[in-house]
Amino acid sequence: MSGDPSILRAARLLLSISQEELARLSGVSTPTIKRLEAGDRRVALSNVDALKRALEARGILFLGATETLGPGFRVSQALAEGWERGAAQAPDGG
Repeated sequence: MSGDPSILRAARLLLSISQEELARLSGVSTPTIKRLEAGDRRVALSNVDALKRALEARGILFLGATETLGPGFRVSQALAEGWERGAAQAPDGG
């Protein structure tokens, strides 16, 4: 998974969770999330991994870059089905 701040921020916003909520879910401090999303790449890889795991637990599937496409993400089928039903909640109800 790319540690690209734009991808991490986009995934968080797609899930409609705040930086503070992501901090609670991931165990990464809110100031660290703010710095990362602002483009500071001097963030420990363990923090990026914790953020990735927290977002994946909510239905985000990160995709690596390919020869012709850059990195990105998709949403899980469960999350997409929730949207179709009009629910903006993650598969675990959170």
